[in-house]
Parts: sequence; C-alpha cells; structure tokens
Amino acid sequence: MSESLDIFGAHVETVLRECRQVADLLTKLTAVPVAARVDEIQGLLNGEQALAARQSQRYRRYLFWFAAALIASLVYAAVLIARSHALVRSMNKALVEANEGLEQKVQARTSELLKANEELQAVNRQLTDTTRQLVQSEKMASVGVLAAGVAHELNTPIGFVSSNLGALSDYADQMLSLLESYEAVEFLLHPMESETSLRLTEAKRNIDLPYLRQDLPELIQESRAGLERVRKIVADLRAFTQLDTVGSQSFDLHEGLDQAIGLLGRQLAGKAELVRSFGSLPLVECQTAEINQVFMNLLLNAAQAIGEHGRIEVSTGTDGGDVWVQIEDNGCGISDAQLPKIFDPFFTTKPVGTGTGLGLFVSHAIVKKHGGRIKVDSEVGRGTCFRVWLPGVRY
Repeated sequence: MSESLDIFGAHVETVLRECRQVADLLTKLTAVPVAARVDEIQGLLNGEQALAARQSQRYRRYLFWFAAALIASLVYAAVLIARSHALVRSMNKALVEANEGLEQKVQARTSELLKANEELQAVNRQLTDTTRQLVQSEKMASVGVLAAGVAHELNTPIGFVSSNLGALSDYADQMLSLLESYEAVEFLLHPMESETSLRLTEAKRNIDLPYLRQDLPELIQESRAGLERVRKIVADLRAFTQLDTVGSQSFDLHEGLDQAIGLLGRQLAGKAELVRSFGSLPLVECQTAEINQVFMNLLLNAAQAIGEHGRIEVSTGTDGGDVWVQIEDNGCGISDAQLPKIFDPFFTTKPVGTGTGLGLFVSHAIVKKHGGRIKVDSEVGRGTCFRVWLPGVRY
C-alpha cells in the first residue's frame, strides 16, 4: 500500500511539475506580439489566395479558349471530313454511274455489232443462195430454150419415122397377104413329099411363121403408137413454148391445161390422182406460152407438195366476164408465216437445186400482166389451192 502511495505521489509531483512548465510557456507566449504576426500571415495568405485565384481564373480562360479552339478545330475537321465523305460518295456514285453507263454502252454496242454481224451473215447467205438460184434459173432457162429447139428439130425425123412406119405397115400387110395366097396354092405348086415342099415346111417351122404373122402387125402398131406419143409430146412442147406464134391470140385454156398435164406425165404418173372438173369457158386473149408456163408452175408445185401419193384437182369455171382456173392439192400445205412471201422473188421452201424461188413470182407477174389476179389458200397438213382469174374475150 505504501508503495502505491509512493508511486501515486511521484506521479502527482510529475504532473505538478509539468503544469508549472506549461504555465511558464503560456506566460512566454502571451508576451509575444501575436496579432501583428497573425495579420501579416493573414495578409500573406490573402495575397497568395488572390494570386492563386487570378492564376486559376487565367488558367480557366486559357482552358476555355483552348477548349473552344479545340472544339472549333474538331467541328472544322468534322465539316471537312463530312465534305470529303460527301465528295467521295459523289465521286463513287459518279464512277458507279459512269461504269454502269459504260457497261450499258458496251453491251448496247456489242449487241449492235452482233446484230449487224448476224445481218451481214444473213445477207451473205441470201446473196449466196440468190447466186445459186440465179445460176439454177439460168440453167433452167437454157434447158427450156434447148428443149424448145429440140422439139423443133425432132419434127423432121419424127415425120420420116412415121412415114416409114406407115410404108412398113403397108409392106408387111402386102407380104402377109401374099404369103396367105401362096399357102392357099402351095400344095398345087409343090407335091407334099417333094424336096421343095419339105424345105418350105422346115423353114416355116424354124421362123415360127404363125407367131411371126401375129406379132409383126402388133410390133408395127406398138411402134406407131409410141411414135404418136412422141409426136404428141413434141407437139405439146412446141405448143407450150409457142415457137411459131408472136403476140397475143385467142386461146382455149383447157387446151393449155391438157398440154401442161401431158408434159408432166412422168411427174404425175403413179403418184397423183388427177381429177379434171372442167366447165364451159370462153376463149382468153393471152400470150399462150406465158399462160402455159403459169399452169406448168402451179401443177409442178402441186406434184411436189403431195409427196409420194396424193390428189390434184384441176377445175375451171366463169365468174362474170372472167374465167378462172383452180389447181388444188391435198399435200403438205404452206404455213401462215410463209404464205405472205410465196410470191416474192427467190423465196422457196425447197432445197437449193430443186427450186429457184421464181416460179410463183413469175406466175404472179404473168397473170397480173394479163389483167388477171391469183389467190392462194393453204393449211399445213391439208393442202393448197391456187385460183387464177383471167378476163375472157369480149365480142
């Protein structure tokens, strides 16, 4: 306990001693002129604060103007960038449009060039076909002239052969008559068992006299019929080409049709069922060779249209003061696309060499020249019908 009191006492003494020191220090502090120093410090602090405020305000102004300048620069840069982008977009758009326009122009020009090339090729093919057709038509014209000349030249030898066949027929009849007369009296001239009679019997057996007596007149008759056919063909050919006539003349159209049909016998035989329905016609004033050519062209077309077998009907009649000739077939027909072109020169649906493309063109021109008209009706798969009208002779 005493020790605790001693310790407590020591602490009290220490506290008292410290209190005295604090009091001395406070006394010293009160003796110092604090107010002046505080005012001085306060002034310094106020000056520093004002300077700092001015500097802060100046720095704020600097920062404001810098920010304003930066913002203006950014705005200007943005405007420039926007203008640049707009210019770039405009240029890109112009380039795209120019490129598209150029592509379109190139495509259009290419298309024009391709079309022009196709047209040139078509013209070249047409020129080639036309050249071939002209050569073919020239050949056909030459053949026609040659045929007419041959028909003219054949008249004389035909006359000779016809005359000789007539004489030969008379001679044969006389010889056969003489032979019959001889046979009637043969047994009186030569006894049956004589050597002469035996030789005659053997000779008759070797030449087959009964057959010879029967066949000789038939051979002569067949030869005369064949010669008559040749003479008729030549006559039809001469009449068809009309070598001996000049200018127009009155003409029976039925005669011209028969001549044309006769000349086309080989083309029509075995394949065409030919039907004639002829009416009563007046004569027609015409160039007979030209009208015959029209008939020949129309009949040839019909014969080629029917193929291997078909029917061709040839009809005639009158229509007021005109006469008409109609040639109808049940062949392949003509398409609607080709029908308007059939009277154009060099138009043909046949391979080169089998048709010149001039037949219907020439026929149309001939009919028109004679004051007539020609009409065609056709259907694919059913056939074609041509009708020609010509003015009859007015008395």
